[in-house]
Amino acid sequence: MNKFGSFGSVVFEFIKAPENITVEKEQSFAEHEVAGGKSLLEWTGEGLSVATFKIKLQAVKVNENFEIDPKKELDDLEKMFHEHTPQPLFCGSRKLGIFIIEKMKTVFHRTDAHGNLVYAEVELTLKEVNTKASQEGA
Repeated sequence: MNKFGSFGSVVFEFIKAPENITVEKEQSFAEHEVAGGKSLLEWTGEGLSVATFKIKLQAVKVNENFEIDPKKELDDLEKMFHEHTPQPLFCGSRKLGIFIIEKMKTVFHRTDAHGNLVYAEVELTLKEVNTKASQEGA
Protein backbone atom coordinates (compact mmCIF):
# COMPACT_ATOMS: atom_id res chain seq x y z
CA MET A 1 0.00 0.00 0.00
CA ASN A 2 1.17 3.51 -0.76
CA LYS A 3 1.57 5.53 2.42
CA PHE A 4 0.52 9.19 2.27
CA GLY A 5 1.43 9.94 5.88
CA SER A 6 0.52 9.25 9.47
CA PHE A 7 -0.47 10.76 12.79
CA GLY A 8 0.60 8.61 15.70
CA SER A 9 -0.67 5.07 15.12
CA VAL A 10 -3.12 6.13 12.38
CA VAL A 11 -1.52 5.55 8.98
CA PHE A 12 -3.00 7.31 5.96
CA GLU A 13 -3.02 4.67 3.25
CA PHE A 14 -4.25 5.49 -0.25
CA ILE A 15 -7.90 4.76 0.60
CA LYS A 16 -8.20 7.01 3.64
CA ALA A 17 -5.51 9.55 2.80
CA PRO A 18 -6.47 13.18 3.21
CA GLU A 19 -6.72 15.16 0.00
CA ASN A 20 -4.35 17.64 1.61
CA ILE A 21 -2.76 18.60 4.89
CA THR A 22 -2.62 22.31 5.62
CA VAL A 23 0.07 23.51 8.03
CA GLU A 24 -0.19 27.11 9.18
CA LYS A 25 2.83 28.78 10.79
CA GLU A 26 3.10 32.24 12.27
CA GLN A 27 5.61 34.63 13.78
CA SER A 28 5.00 36.91 16.75
CA PHE A 29 5.93 40.58 16.78
CA ALA A 30 5.61 43.39 19.32
CA GLU A 31 4.96 46.91 18.12
CA HIS A 32 6.64 49.70 20.09
CA GLU A 33 5.37 53.22 19.70
CA VAL A 34 7.93 55.94 19.08
CA ALA A 35 7.11 59.55 20.00
CA GLY A 36 6.85 61.62 16.83
CA GLY A 37 7.76 58.75 14.51
CA LYS A 38 6.77 55.39 13.13
CA SER A 39 6.42 52.48 15.49
CA LEU A 40 9.18 49.90 15.70
CA LEU A 41 8.50 46.23 15.10
CA GLU A 42 10.33 43.65 17.21
CA TRP A 43 10.27 39.92 16.47
CA THR A 44 9.40 38.09 19.70
CA GLY A 45 9.32 34.48 18.53
CA GLU A 46 7.58 31.81 16.54
CA GLY A 47 3.99 30.82 17.11
CA LEU A 48 2.85 27.20 17.32
CA SER A 49 1.92 25.56 14.02
CA VAL A 50 -1.62 24.40 13.34
CA ALA A 51 -2.33 21.49 10.96
CA THR A 52 -5.75 20.69 9.54
CA PHE A 53 -6.96 17.83 7.38
CA LYS A 54 -9.91 15.54 6.77
CA ILE A 55 -9.68 11.75 6.48
CA LYS A 56 -12.23 9.25 5.22
CA LEU A 57 -12.79 6.15 7.32
CA GLN A 58 -14.47 3.51 5.20
CA ALA A 59 -14.83 -0.21 5.82
CA VAL A 60 -12.60 -1.85 3.19
CA LYS A 61 -11.00 -5.26 2.94
CA VAL A 62 -8.33 -5.28 0.24
CA ASN A 63 -6.93 -8.68 1.19
CA GLU A 64 -6.30 -10.77 4.31
CA ASN A 65 -3.32 -8.51 5.16
CA PHE A 66 -4.99 -5.12 4.74
CA GLU A 67 -8.35 -4.12 6.12
CA ILE A 68 -9.72 -0.78 7.32
CA ASP A 69 -12.06 -0.91 10.30
CA PRO A 70 -13.50 2.61 10.66
CA LYS A 71 -14.65 1.96 14.24
CA LYS A 72 -11.11 1.02 15.33
CA GLU A 73 -9.61 3.99 13.50
CA LEU A 74 -12.14 6.35 15.09
CA ASP A 75 -11.54 4.80 18.53
CA ASP A 76 -7.77 5.36 18.09
CA LEU A 77 -8.30 9.02 17.16
CA GLU A 78 -10.74 9.60 20.04
CA LYS A 79 -8.27 8.04 22.48
CA MET A 80 -5.52 10.39 21.26
CA PHE A 81 -7.97 13.30 21.56
CA HIS A 82 -9.02 12.51 25.15
CA GLU A 83 -5.52 11.63 26.35
CA HIS A 84 -4.00 14.68 24.57
CA THR A 85 -0.82 12.70 24.01
CA PRO A 86 1.63 14.36 21.61
CA GLN A 87 2.04 12.39 18.37
CA PRO A 88 4.33 12.83 15.35
CA LEU A 89 2.68 13.99 12.12
CA PHE A 90 4.20 12.83 8.83
CA CYS A 91 3.40 13.69 5.23
CA GLY A 92 5.18 10.94 3.32
CA SER A 93 8.60 10.68 4.95
CA ARG A 94 8.66 14.35 6.00
CA LYS A 95 8.07 14.90 9.70
CA LEU A 96 5.89 17.99 10.14
CA GLY A 97 6.31 18.09 13.91
CA ILE A 98 4.79 16.82 17.14
CA PHE A 99 1.10 17.65 17.58
CA ILE A 100 -1.94 17.06 19.76
CA ILE A 101 -5.54 16.96 18.55
CA GLU A 102 -7.09 20.32 19.38
CA LYS A 103 -10.40 19.80 17.54
CA MET A 104 -12.07 16.74 16.10
CA LYS A 105 -15.22 16.83 13.99
CA THR A 106 -16.80 13.52 12.95
CA VAL A 107 -19.51 13.12 10.33
CA PHE A 108 -21.13 9.67 10.38
CA HIS A 109 -22.30 8.83 6.85
CA ARG A 110 -23.21 5.14 6.84
CA THR A 111 -23.77 2.12 9.05
CA ASP A 112 -24.67 -1.41 8.02
CA ALA A 113 -27.89 -3.26 8.88
CA HIS A 114 -26.41 -4.21 12.30
CA GLY A 115 -25.42 -0.64 13.21
CA ASN A 116 -21.70 -1.13 12.51
CA LEU A 117 -19.91 1.95 11.20
CA VAL A 118 -19.21 1.66 7.46
CA TYR A 119 -18.19 5.19 6.49
CA ALA A 120 -17.31 8.38 8.37
CA GLU A 121 -15.26 11.50 7.74
CA VAL A 122 -13.09 13.01 10.47
CA GLU A 123 -11.79 16.56 10.30
CA LEU A 124 -8.83 17.15 12.60
CA THR A 125 -7.22 20.36 13.82
CA LEU A 126 -3.84 19.68 15.38
CA LYS A 127 -1.76 22.08 17.49
CA GLU A 128 2.01 21.82 17.59
CA VAL A 129 3.65 20.88 20.87
CA ASN A 130 6.82 22.76 21.76
CA THR A 131 8.96 19.82 22.83
CA LYS A 132 12.00 22.06 23.45
CA ALA A 133 10.16 24.10 26.10
CA SER A 134 8.87 20.98 27.88
CA GLN A 135 12.40 19.53 27.96
CA GLU A 136 13.90 22.79 29.27
CA GLY A 137 11.28 23.02 32.04
CA ALA A 138 11.94 19.46 33.25
